[in-house]
Amino acid sequence: MLTKLFSDKDQDYKAWLEEHPTGYVVNTSAGRSQVYYVLHRATCRALLKEVQRRGDVPGALTGRYIKVCSAERTPLALLAWVRERRSAGFSKLCAVCNPHPPIEDGVPLATSSTFTAEVEQAMTLSPLRPPTLCRPLSKEK
Repeated sequence: MLTKLFSDKDQDYKAWLEEHPTGYVVNTSAGRSQVYYVLHRATCRALLKEVQRRGDVPGALTGRYIKVCSAERTPLALLAWVRERRSAGFSKLCAVCNPHPPIEDGVPLATSSTFTAEVEQAMTLSPLRPPTLCRPLSKEK
């Protein structure tokens, strides 16, 4: 499974963050917003601060704002999910965690320019279908 959607599943989302520290998270409104898709690393201080501050309040983490997560080494599966909603791409990259380029064991997997070019190439595909190099979001059972 490349992506996982958390809507009104705060405990599952918190467990996912702990299990996938090298993953990525898109924070978006629970409605069908086509404008608010913020990309974070799973270890983002802003996300973790939210978990610490509001994690005990039911629905506070995945209620109004849902989370779509990917354990992949790059956020391209999340970009595909965003593009399925007919958005041009992420509305912004988190300024706190700077989610590019992907890092594994403290070492970048690509240069920032290579990663940016890869994301830009994926974003130039038709806005009505996800990039072909990514599989679409699978439904949680």
